[in-house]
Amino acid sequence: MICPHTLLFGILFHARAFRNSRLTSKAQLRKLFISKGCEQLLVPLDPTKSDWYIFCKTELVNGTPTIQRTVPMSKSAMSTLLVTFGEIRGWKGAFHAHQFRYGSGKVLNESGKYFHAGL
Repeated sequence: MICPHTLLFGILFHARAFRNSRLTSKAQLRKLFISKGCEQLLVPLDPTKSDWYIFCKTELVNGTPTIQRTVPMSKSAMSTLLVTFGEIRGWKGAFHAHQFRYGSGKVLNESGKYFHAGL
């Protein structure tokens, strides 16, 4: 199953996007402690990477896949990936980015089958 949280953290770890440069894996994240009396732990992002895109463009440069962090992924590339992710997950029919814009994503949230973290 494709978990959006795992995907997002994987991208952030790969980009070394956290202010704490030693925070590079889920295992290291689990070692952090929430202070007594607090309900959350802030894990700030590196401000020098604020112009980077989470879903950025990739291209082949001399036969090597290269991540272009400051260039957004095209809408067509994102749509293609969403369809592929939907097929891998086993969702019936195609899964498109515009479905969330027009409220069809609400069906997923209210189905009770998928975790919604309130993001």
